[in-house]
Amino acid sequence: MNKFYFIFSFAFILTNIFNTVAVDNKSLGEFCEKRLQNAKLVGWLKFEEHFKRINESGELKQEYESIPEGKLFPSDEGAKDENRVKNRYLDKYLAYDHSRVKLNKRYGDIEVVLDKCDFLDHYIVRNYLLRYQNKNKLVTHYHFMSWPDEGVPEHPSIMFNFVKAVRANRDYRPAKPLVVHCAGGMGRTGTFILIDSMLQAVQKFRKVDFAQQLCSMRSRRINLVETYPQYVFAHEVLSLAINEIKKAPRVHI
Repeated sequence: MNKFYFIFSFAFILTNIFNTVAVDNKSLGEFCEKRLQNAKLVGWLKFEEHFKRINESGELKQEYESIPEGKLFPSDEGAKDENRVKNRYLDKYLAYDHSRVKLNKRYGDIEVVLDKCDFLDHYIVRNYLLRYQNKNKLVTHYHFMSWPDEGVPEHPSIMFNFVKAVRANRDYRPAKPLVVHCAGGMGRTGTFILIDSMLQAVQKFRKVDFAQQLCSMRSRRINLVETYPQYVFAHEVLSLAINEIKKAPRVHI
């Protein structure tokens, strides 16, 4: 049986870590153009000290504000009448032509059955069985409940534990895509993707560059990580994760 993962409740596949984009980087502005060419990697053992320093000095806020927001690439396909109706914001936040996901609105022949539902402290895990002709697909849906729009969860540990729960699923495979979604597909969606990708970077490379990753992400979707507090929160989650590794070196994130 095929299996699939759906996070939150905008289909967005996780971006490649430290991978430059196949678009004109000049459209992302001077800061991102330079950052995508030359990363400023911070080793995981120095990250907590680095985060504290740039947060207190104001460098972190300046970094975030240097990454351009708003429409950066053409979205002509999304502006067509047949596609505008698929966007809950109509003419706002249209998908870029080079990275858009083509949506199919035909559901008539597909049967959806709720197979299982687990209510946890901050999220709900649902297993859906999708049936089409003689084919079955199991969809695991992680619905995070404790995250206000344009805000952040109460504590970094809540999100860190959520990410670990997704990865701990016995059917999870890193090579399979995760589909991430929130109301607008920008703030909470982008923050989750940034957090997860940076956790992967620490695990695989032992070094990170938040700004480079966000530059890459915004080349694919408008306004990902919508507010500065969300950018800070992503750093706080990684700092917490690194602190746990230091306390227990065998901890996997």
